[in-house]
Amino acid sequence: MASIATPASAELTGIPLHAEKKAKTAIQLAKEQAKAQKLRKFQQKQKKQANAAPAVSAKERRPAVEVAEYTEDTPAGQKKIVKPLDGAHRKAYIPKVVESAWYEWWEQKGYFKPELNQDGNAKKEGYFVIPAPPPNVTGALHLGHALASSIQDALIRYHRMQGMTVLFLPGCDHTGISTQAVVENMLRMGGSYDWTREAFTLDANLSRAVTETFCRLHDEGRTLIDVPGYDRKVEFGVLTTFQYQIDGTQGEYIAMDFGTGAVKITPAHDKNDFAIGKRHKLEVINILTNDGLLNANTGEFEGQRRFDARYNIMRMDEMAKAALDAVEDGRIKIQPDRASPYCIHIDGTNAEQWVTGRTEEEAFKKAETKFPGKNITLMRDPDVLDTWFSSGLWPFSTLGWPNNTHDLEKLFPTSLLETGWDILFFWVARMVMLYLKLTGKIPFSEVYCHSLVRDTFGRKMSKSLGSVIDPIDVMESITLEQLNAKLYEGNLDPKEVAKATQFQQAAFPQGIPECGADALRFSLIQYTASGEDINFDIKVTHAYRRFCNKIYQATKYVLGTFDKYGKEFVPNEAATLSGNESLSERWILSRFNNAVKDVNAAMRARELSHATRIIHSYLYDELCDIFIENSKAIFADGSPEQRASAMNTLYTVIEGGLRLIHPFMPFLSEELWQRLPRQPTDTTNSIMFATYPQCNELLNDLESEDAYGLVLGCAKGVRSLLAEYKTDRPKIFTQTADSTVCERATSELQAIKSISGKIASLIEVLGHEYATRIGCAVYVVSSSVVIFLKLQGDINIHKEITKVQNKIEKAIDGVTKQRQFIASPEFEEKVTSAVQEEAKKKLQELLALQHNYKKTIQQFQDIRARSE
Repeated sequence: MASIATPASAELTGIPLHAEKKAKTAIQLAKEQAKAQKLRKFQQKQKKQANAAPAVSAKERRPAVEVAEYTEDTPAGQKKIVKPLDGAHRKAYIPKVVESAWYEWWEQKGYFKPELNQDGNAKKEGYFVIPAPPPNVTGALHLGHALASSIQDALIRYHRMQGMTVLFLPGCDHTGISTQAVVENMLRMGGSYDWTREAFTLDANLSRAVTETFCRLHDEGRTLIDVPGYDRKVEFGVLTTFQYQIDGTQGEYIAMDFGTGAVKITPAHDKNDFAIGKRHKLEVINILTNDGLLNANTGEFEGQRRFDARYNIMRMDEMAKAALDAVEDGRIKIQPDRASPYCIHIDGTNAEQWVTGRTEEEAFKKAETKFPGKNITLMRDPDVLDTWFSSGLWPFSTLGWPNNTHDLEKLFPTSLLETGWDILFFWVARMVMLYLKLTGKIPFSEVYCHSLVRDTFGRKMSKSLGSVIDPIDVMESITLEQLNAKLYEGNLDPKEVAKATQFQQAAFPQGIPECGADALRFSLIQYTASGEDINFDIKVTHAYRRFCNKIYQATKYVLGTFDKYGKEFVPNEAATLSGNESLSERWILSRFNNAVKDVNAAMRARELSHATRIIHSYLYDELCDIFIENSKAIFADGSPEQRASAMNTLYTVIEGGLRLIHPFMPFLSEELWQRLPRQPTDTTNSIMFATYPQCNELLNDLESEDAYGLVLGCAKGVRSLLAEYKTDRPKIFTQTADSTVCERATSELQAIKSISGKIASLIEVLGHEYATRIGCAVYVVSSSVVIFLKLQGDINIHKEITKVQNKIEKAIDGVTKQRQFIASPEFEEKVTSAVQEEAKKKLQELLALQHNYKKTIQQFQDIRARSE
């Protein structure tokens, strides 16, 4: 009778999430004591530094205004109690105040679950599914996780607002960090995961999927898979060992007592191989062309694809005998890369064979069938499969496979996989191969690869450098002292602690300020412009916190305006033109419509960074800095009809702006959107389900954009000159080239003054019949408009000309570099359309700047000529 031994397998049996704690070993206790001692030394050092702190001025000693700790009044899971935007906690944007209560309400309402039709099918708009890749690290959470979560959730929220059935499937890997830490990060970042479907690689069904896959592949034997571009199937899962001649017997990277005592060196492989190759003067040889074919360095294999070359190695007459000899005498071993849960020993023979079974009973029956009449002892293999095997089944095992579930039927294949470039082969390729093999379907239609987050100085983030940043610290804030103290919680060597402390002092001299989840999400996504690595700078993220406050204050202004001029204001049913709109209104509506069109195009092209820049430009530059400032004059001096029109325009552009930014800033957009009045028939309960803005051709108004562009150009010119030549009561002339432009500038003079700033009150519009101003600094707006600033007081003409000439040289240098960048072959081939557009725009700005400087020098030369 067979006896069975079944050691636990991390892949094939479940491991409890909350296993009983084991007694600590002597080594673990010693490490803890060492950490405690390091921490005590650090605290003593901090205390000593505090006692020896230098004296501060009276201004520095002045106590800061403290705001009482915020307490959320909303009961857990209930819709947030929205209070007026005043009081200490709501006068300005405070992340923890804005973010409170919303996530619990979204989850309690079931808003993260996929919406299906009554018949169980996805909605007519289609479905969009992202299986969140299980974090596979053993350390603390870092900004790489935050970046991945931000990108995935932005796409999920965008498609949800498109009316689609959406599923964001969370999960954790058994080799990764603790589930609690993962969930905390996901919650704080605002990820709209369907937690009712949360998956873990050791869940019963996922373990069953691993067993099912392994048994199927093992029973079939060789793994032959169709590869695009190849006529024959390609075999995977085979290890091929070659014998090399040994050059030398000594070397610091060779362990003579390990294996053969030899090591293969590929100089282009990694840093160590490169260094060894350099010392031994080994040539760095590339064997591939840019399109993946073998190059001239491969001799007779030149021009072949790699799998064809692998196949032909064993077919070529001259090499066939040598290869066959090497296999037969054992120098080369070719074997399937297999592991198995069961091993069968057969009495009376020396043979050792493998069988697989989904259960022990199935494995035993297979063994009896394979070896009839033998006395069989069945033992379970103690080895386990690596994490890539279970993770390789992720997108469809999480939906229920191998069971024929409703999710698998209606929501598979999934839509998109977001991952890193570094694991395309280790993980993504495995998934594609496994799904084609097991289901005949691709696992997803898109793979979106995110950038690698590096530290401020462009180095890979490392605990030993002190550059690993916890997203929670960015969202909540942390002092420099607290950052330093964290270094003592790990196992860093004292020298590494000193080095890491030095980095933290340089990168975060004031610690990390509270930025909030929305600013962190937005900043990380905007970094990903061209797929290049990200050099994370906390100052950038903090700047986006100020952007959040800009949106907050703009909405506060809109609400205050409604309260003051339209107590019972109800927005129009749709964003339509009444005919009463001012030029500035027609302009902002057209700009909003352009932003909507461009953001949707960017999102469809997966250019998320470009989408964030469009939204930032629209909300910050056009809505907040221009239209809102211009609207103040309308409400102060306009008629009731003009005010009513301006209120509807304000509503359209601020409410639409909040919907535009929601995928990137879910908390802020929900907080502010909930305070706005609703259109008469709008019953949408959350901005999550509000329709994402779509292009409305009725709002396109190129004529108004061109006309208002004159206003903006004049204001920009005035601000530029005032910044360059500071004066108390500036006298400014706007000279026009024809009567049409003159009339337009005169009619919009108040708008020009408003946007130019409070100091720019003395602006005079001159027609073409007036002589050109002299003794002025010049700003050329266009071929039809020039701004002159009358220079006052004693002017050192030579000094001013020299100063402007230096600026011209810088501008010329900038033009040269920009033209070289645009003319480079990589510009059209590798640079995204968004970056191309920005590069061309920058070139035009530099050319205009160069032209303005030349005009100013001409003015100075005229002044000098008249004085001589």
